[in-house]
Amino acid sequence: MPDAKPGKYVVLGVRDTGTGIQPEILDRIFDPFFTTKNPDKGTGLGLSTVMGIVKGHGGFVQVYSQLGIGSTFAAYLPADRMGGDTQHVCKSDDGFRGHEETILLVDDEAAIREIGRAVLRRLNFKPLTATDGADGLMQAAEHRTDLSAVIIDLHMPHMDGLGFVRALRRMLPDMPIVVASGRLDEITKEEFKSLGVTMHLAKPFTEAQLADVLKDIFAPK
Repeated sequence: MPDAKPGKYVVLGVRDTGTGIQPEILDRIFDPFFTTKNPDKGTGLGLSTVMGIVKGHGGFVQVYSQLGIGSTFAAYLPADRMGGDTQHVCKSDDGFRGHEETILLVDDEAAIREIGRAVLRRLNFKPLTATDGADGLMQAAEHRTDLSAVIIDLHMPHMDGLGFVRALRRMLPDMPIVVASGRLDEITKEEFKSLGVTMHLAKPFTEAQLADVLKDIFAPK
C-alpha cells in the first residue's frame, strides 16, 4: 500500500454480504462525489470522508470485494498516535479542546454522522446529530437552551442546508453555524453570508480541520 508506513497498526474491519463492488469502479469508490446511487439517495461523500479522516490520523484503508459475495473494508490506524502523519494532525493536537459545549451535526450520510459524533466527543464536545434539515430543526428546538453551535450539510433531502439556516435564524438568530460541503458556489455562498454564515468546512474534512473551525468559534479571542 502506498500510504502504509512501517509500524504497528490497529485494524477496524467492516464486512457486508451484499452484491459486491464491480471491479471497474473499485478504484473510484473513495473519490469525492462518486456514487452509483440516484441523486436523492446519496452524495458520494461517505467513503471519501472516511478516507480523509483515516489518512488524517496517519492510516490507510484497504478494500476486498467479490461480486455476489460482499465487501470488506479494513481501516488501519497507527497504534502509536505519535507515529501518524504530524503534518495532518498537529493542528488538532495544539491543546484546543471544548468545554462540553453542545454541537448539532446535521448530515444525511450515516457514516459522516457517526464519525463526526466520535470526533466531537474526542474534542470534548457534546454531539447531537440529525438526519436532515427538518430533523435538525426539531433537535435545535428541543435543545435550544444549551445548543452552542451547528454544523450543517448543504445537500440533503426533505430540507437542505440553506432552508435549515433560514428557519434556524428565526429561532436562534445568533447561533454560530458552519456549512459543511464539498461544493459551495458563489451565489450560495452569498446567500449564506446574508444570513450571517461565513464559516465553511470543505468535505471531506479531517479532525484537524474540524478542530480549527471550532477553535475559531470557541477559543478566546
